[in-house]
Amino acid sequence: MLWPYQVKTVPSLPEDAVRLDVVEQRIVPPEEDVVLIAHRQRIVRGLRALFAAGVAALGLLVTIQVVMIVEDRSRVQPGLVMMAIFWLVALVVGYDAAKGMLKPLPRGKWSELVAVPASGLATLGCRIQWPDGRWSDALLSKVDPALAANVFGTQRLWIVGEAFRGATTFAGVPGHAVLGRVRFN
Repeated sequence: MLWPYQVKTVPSLPEDAVRLDVVEQRIVPPEEDVVLIAHRQRIVRGLRALFAAGVAALGLLVTIQVVMIVEDRSRVQPGLVMMAIFWLVALVVGYDAAKGMLKPLPRGKWSELVAVPASGLATLGCRIQWPDGRWSDALLSKVDPALAANVFGTQRLWIVGEAFRGATTFAGVPGHAVLGRVRFN
């Protein structure tokens, strides 16, 4: 998530400033990237808590309806039945939407592709140049603003593993807590 910060620029370095050597960035595979692993664990914990709350709500609604039916068959509440059906459908649809984030990252290396952003921010359409020079379309859905900013700023898309047409995989930025899903057409 992007948060604005207030900064102050100064014309020169302070007197006690010490110049540091340049640190060479080493791109590690996604399964060894501690920042990305911690980010994924936080997302998975949040999704599991959300599903647990949904299952608890569904269980409570079903229990209330069963108790009402056992006590008096004439007290069947269609509103509770409809609410239970709603929660069941919401849990199934939510699980289907979140199952990609719940499974582990594919093993492999980061692959860098040239990406020309075409449209959108929450759903980002791009033109991708494949290593053999061909161009095709890619769609990044539910994009983290930092990932969209990186694609717009660098015109590069980092993906986990090797890309091929028709595939859906993870896109991100090596060494940063930025991750999204990308589908290649």
